[in-house]
Amino acid sequence: MITTLIVSAVLAAVPSIDDLHAVARLPGEPSIVSAVGMTRDDRPILTLENSSAFDAESTKRRVVVYAGASSDAASAAVLEAVRWFKTQAPRELRDQWSVSALPAVAFADGDEKSFVRWCTFQAPDVAIEFVDEDARPIGFGADAHPWVVRPLQRNESFERILRGAKPGRSNVHETVRSRVSRDPLTIAKMLAAKYPGAPSISYIPSVAWTGTLRLGSISGDASWRAKVDRETSPWRSGDKPLFGDRIQLTAIAGTMVFADLAAAGDARARALADQGAALAMKEKAPGVTEYGGGWTDDMFMATSVLARAGARGDSQALETAV
Repeated sequence: MITTLIVSAVLAAVPSIDDLHAVARLPGEPSIVSAVGMTRDDRPILTLENSSAFDAESTKRRVVVYAGASSDAASAAVLEAVRWFKTQAPRELRDQWSVSALPAVAFADGDEKSFVRWCTFQAPDVAIEFVDEDARPIGFGADAHPWVVRPLQRNESFERILRGAKPGRSNVHETVRSRVSRDPLTIAKMLAAKYPGAPSISYIPSVAWTGTLRLGSISGDASWRAKVDRETSPWRSGDKPLFGDRIQLTAIAGTMVFADLAAAGDARARALADQGAALAMKEKAPGVTEYGGGWTDDMFMATSVLARAGARGDSQALETAV
């Protein structure tokens, strides 16, 4: 169980992105200014983070400091707590703890998942919520119920909480740590055996196939290439058409698997890869692919095919990709 505490805020002035960057630039962690989402009026929901949440070798415990969006004073208190931790906290505490902060939990009404997701990915052992003296706490989003403590004296209380925290990792910290400790090849084999669930010439299945081919190359296990050969054989043999009546960029992107198969000398796969590259190069305006949907996805789906064609020596495809 994560220990969650509610701390009374007594400061004022909501922190800006410049304020967060100023604290991030101080020596030590957290040093990353990020955003966990957007408000309804398209403002980023800013965070201060460190990279150790997914570091299985780290022995530090983790604390999350946050505040609701209704109080500028509480949000400012969160940032002040991080500043204190980086500049004035005893060395032993900085050696024992990693801090993440979300100064203003400003998610849209009805969005109950984003805060939970962020909290979980921080893998906290302790959570501290800053609130005004008479305000109602919002609670915590991961494996905890609030433990309300009022009133507390800001950074002196922050230090006291860290020193008095129950030893050991929380359930969510242990879960994240165990997952990131898994052997990558073991995970890759599990995924390669399962995906694609329904073979088709489209971007997502092709990502699975190209990953499976790479797994076979890394592991030296020829059965992984045999799986891809077997699942793509209806198109390489001509039993199934490469595209339907309406050509879409998602299907064109699916031809990248044939480029990877062709690298081992498969002539039929090479012909299919070339066919996909020719379609990927077509544009209805400079930089606008003929068969795209007008989304940012168009860029990476088209270049997944064009870059491979460029690697085969097609300079025009490479120029189009760039």
